Amino acid sequence: MHWSASSINRIVTSMNELRQQCSLHCSELKRISLEKNYPLLNKIQPTPANGVVAAVDSGFSSRQFLSLDVMLLRSVATIFTYDSDKLVASQYFPNRVPSVSVYSGVFSDTSDSTCFKSLSRIAAELSCAVQTVKMYSPSMLFIDGSLLPLHSDKPQQGSSLESLYAEVLALYSELYSLCKGSKCQLVGIVKDSRSQKLCNLLERKLETKIEVNSDEFLSNLLLSQGERTA
Repeated sequence: MHWSASSINRIVTSMNELRQQCSLHCSELKRISLEKNYPLLNKIQPTPANGVVAAVDSGFSSRQFLSLDVMLLRSVATIFTYDSDKLVASQYFPNRVPSVSVYSGVFSDTSDSTCFKSLSRIAAELSCAVQTVKMYSPSMLFIDGSLLPLHSDKPQQGSSLESLYAEVLALYSELYSLCKGSKCQLVGIVKDSRSQKLCNLLERKLETKIEVNSDEFLSNLLLSQGERTA
């Protein structure tokens, strides 16, 4: 595909105009929230990082051969120990370069194929997270993605993936119990979301129209450094 300079300039101009319009709208939202005495933003008081913080993520590659899905996957946890904001130790579980696990299944339905890959990844990450909490007792654990399974992760009734889905739910439950018992704060990191829940909530609470149709975009425009939504 050929991109001309004029085409790129038009796109950049449109993006800048959209950001400017939305920034003005966010300023108006802040004004309305003050009038209605509805908390929109909270200031964050920074505290020194101390203790053990862990994070779990995975990487995978998948290929389809006729009806056979083959997936290569590995997950790893990084464990950082801090003392007054200084990193004093780092570890990896199961190790710095974990071995690759191979998953496969035969699916004639596209939704089952997609569900198989998603559930296999989640199960591997949750299993790694469970072992990390047991072995290292972090005060905070970051996992990639939602803290709950998505609706799209639930297989159809009668699917061969129902047992894998049940395994994923059991791992979620075990992780919640472990974190609660060890007072570990569990944090889900969602890098790209099309959610509009915050937009819809503010429309109801502030009784106004939210012109931004993305929670992520709205938050990026509303928030400054050291702030979070209320």
